[in-house]
Amino acid sequence: MLSNRALSALNATVFIAAKGHQHPPTTRELSAALGLSVSSLHGMLKLLDDHGIVRSFRGAEKRYEIKADLTTTTAWDVVQIFEDPHPPVAQNAKEKETASYEYENTYCELLKDFLASQKISDQIAGVSAIASASASASASSSASSSSSSSAVAWA
Repeated sequence: MLSNRALSALNATVFIAAKGHQHPPTTRELSAALGLSVSSLHGMLKLLDDHGIVRSFRGAEKRYEIKADLTTTTAWDVVQIFEDPHPPVAQNAKEKETASYEYENTYCELLKDFLASQKISDQIAGVSAIASASASASASSSASSSSSSSAVAWA
């Protein structure tokens, strides 16, 4: 299972990438968009910066932009910064034979494979499509007052 911190880091990465170099978000913008405190974001963004995913720079406020190549950087590249990349290790031979050990080991491998197949650039396209659909739904909702929209996040 992924930690909230890993999921938040993935959401932050996609959000920063979606904003692009034209309008790199500030820490406050990230905080408001992701529902995280500024202090929790600082540590997370520092790790992403240390691993070459994002870079920070100062203007009137500290801003963030993507440093990594979005066409090759995967969700797993981000998640493994915050998660142990190895499946659980059995303490003994008897534990290794249990169904829960096999299940957890298989789950970890499937999750890793799935996240490794998800390019950040593909996630940006998804965010843009959702934003467009939300904007259209909001416009029709204003006119007809009976429309709903939903958003997808890594949660």
